Amino acid sequence: MKWYLQNLRCGLRTAFFFPAPQRFIGSWHALMAIAATFVLSQLAMEFAIDGTGGEIAYSCGKYLACLFSLTLIASYISGYAARQSDRILDIAVAFLNSYYFIFLAYAFLIISDPDSFYESGSAASYQELIPIWAFLVMFRIVSDICSPELKKLVVSGVIAAAALYLLNSHVYFSRIYYVEEPEPQRAASPLDKMTSEELFNMQAGLRAQGLKGLKKSKPGQTDIYALTLGAYGYQDVFMRDVKYVGERLKSRLGVTNIIPMLNNRATVQTTALADATNLKAYLKQIAAHYMQPKEDILLLFMTSHGGAKTGLSVNLEYRYSLMDITPQMLKKILDDSGIQNRIIVISACYSGTFIPVLKDAHTIIMTAAAKDRVSFGCSDQENLTYFTQAYFMNGLSETTDLAKDFDIAKEAVQARKIRRHQNPLQPANLHRQQDKRGSAQLQRRGPRPEITTTLFLLRNALFLFGKMRRCFLWRRRAFSYRMARMSEQNKKVIIAVDGPAASGKGTFAKALASRLGYAYLDTGSIYRAIAHEVLERGGDPSKVEDVQQVLDTIEYPLPEAILKNPDLRTPLVEDATPKIGAMPEAQAAVRAYQEAFVKNPPGNAGGAVLDGRDVGTSVFPNADVKFYVTATAEERARRRFLQQKDANPGLTQEMVLKDINLRDARDMNRKSSSLRAADDAHILDTTHDTAAEALEKGVAIVKARLAPPTEPRIKKTGGKKFRFGP
Repeated sequence: MKWYLQNLRCGLRTAFFFPAPQRFIGSWHALMAIAATFVLSQLAMEFAIDGTGGEIAYSCGKYLACLFSLTLIASYISGYAARQSDRILDIAVAFLNSYYFIFLAYAFLIISDPDSFYESGSAASYQELIPIWAFLVMFRIVSDICSPELKKLVVSGVIAAAALYLLNSHVYFSRIYYVEEPEPQRAASPLDKMTSEELFNMQAGLRAQGLKGLKKSKPGQTDIYALTLGAYGYQDVFMRDVKYVGERLKSRLGVTNIIPMLNNRATVQTTALADATNLKAYLKQIAAHYMQPKEDILLLFMTSHGGAKTGLSVNLEYRYSLMDITPQMLKKILDDSGIQNRIIVISACYSGTFIPVLKDAHTIIMTAAAKDRVSFGCSDQENLTYFTQAYFMNGLSETTDLAKDFDIAKEAVQARKIRRHQNPLQPANLHRQQDKRGSAQLQRRGPRPEITTTLFLLRNALFLFGKMRRCFLWRRRAFSYRMARMSEQNKKVIIAVDGPAASGKGTFAKALASRLGYAYLDTGSIYRAIAHEVLERGGDPSKVEDVQQVLDTIEYPLPEAILKNPDLRTPLVEDATPKIGAMPEAQAAVRAYQEAFVKNPPGNAGGAVLDGRDVGTSVFPNADVKFYVTATAEERARRRFLQQKDANPGLTQEMVLKDINLRDARDMNRKSSSLRAADDAHILDTTHDTAAEALEKGVAIVKARLAPPTEPRIKKTGGKKFRFGP
């Protein structure tokens, strides 16, 4: 064991360039020990951050396997170059023990908050810093172990730098252990029973239907023909992009010749697919029968996910194979159509890769991101992608000049990122031809050159410290003493009960409130009441302005008849409720209602029991007692099936289980107010407990937490009193 600790100590000092009085002990045992340390450390971080309940990832060993393989290869070449092949194992052990401490920070940042790590630019900074670090460390290791010439030291450092650059630039860091995220809930669609042959045979008829609304261009005037493509079928945000852009083109630019193309299960029978085949066919028909190819303008808007190498992602569902649209493919389709004047707007990650391929003297190209950057807003929690909203909402509201519109959009996107406390995007690119002097691309903001390696290390050290503090800091809470003081001041007790659907939390919360004599509030009923009222008024639950009209009328307390109205449980209201629950405006209004409830419980009760999804984590993080009631998905599906089977004869337990999983995924992956257990919550697993047993456990916990405090112990020293906890 001493050799293992000695290797780690030497690795720590070598990694951060401190003097190392001891030497590494190289052996196959040492190599296997440090490899196991990498794996176990990553597992420990994943368990600490996510808890238990997941499973081993399919590609769990890819990153670490490549790391160990590249290290052995680099060590072999370095030892061979130094003409000391017998020290290859020593070099490998030394390098892995040193890299381990850099790996800890790198892995922790990705596991704890991958979105912030990548969006803030830290990932790109690591990729630039690690090869430099690898060069210096290997230089030092080979110098200490082999003592070769300067030329051989440099060669060894370059080999190590190249190895880690290849690893971190081309191999995605994969987790060993993860909690599976079920697919989000999707409405029924004719696509569920449609074969590939039926789907693709429909396309000719759908294209003909799309062409019906076009008008033929007249000679002597320049008309605009627009095609809008939403190419990613798993998320509705791209469908909303396409519909909104069509409306804005019509209202702001007067474009009437618009053809939408969508990959979405809701539109397969009404709109042609957004794929290369349909795009090519549409352009051929438009150029031949409607446009004047040399005079009129084609406006092509495309929205989807994107890849630096794959281009625009094109898919409908896993059962149907569609080709991604690459820059070269799009250029060939456009050139074959014979349409000369083009305006191309692309909202996708890495969409800047299209610019070098498509640019010419007759083309304007606007993209949401540079060729090596991601774009944002590609989530169903967003109404529109960031760039679409900034360009077609913010920009077109101020000007119809497309170039100025782009400049406004770029500023709007950067401002939005700043408001979210992240670094500004390096967004959008614009290619526009300037006379005959060649193409010009707007300047992008790059990393500030004055940021040195020292500042980078300091920034990420602070970032790592903050994450570790939130994830691992243990806080001592003297609940009994605090609750006694609260009782003395006649404050109301707050008990938060959170948990997933059908876990029994509602039954538990009602029974607990009844036993303790406290008031009870089902926070979900408030959201359902809002949804019901919006629908009653003929509003759209997905529109903030329609929901806000109802929110303005909410006053405490709501009549009991409203909260217990059986119409709140209808499928229509159940479908509308999640849309409203995701709105920050609705969350704020319901939170205000909950705060009023606990301050003034009905019947002047001594406390309140609130049943919801985020009561203990977001609404009342300082609640006196917190419960998280859960059960296995199978058990919850069984309970819900027994409740609903009489009212719905066609229902099966498998259908209910799928719905439960989808709802869990939706609730747990909300950007705000997501479903999770608070750090200090009491977990009640009701899988094998009856309602009575769960209630008794809950009552015992509450009584223990609210028990009067014991007299604090006092130790006298030199005439002064020192208190040591209760």
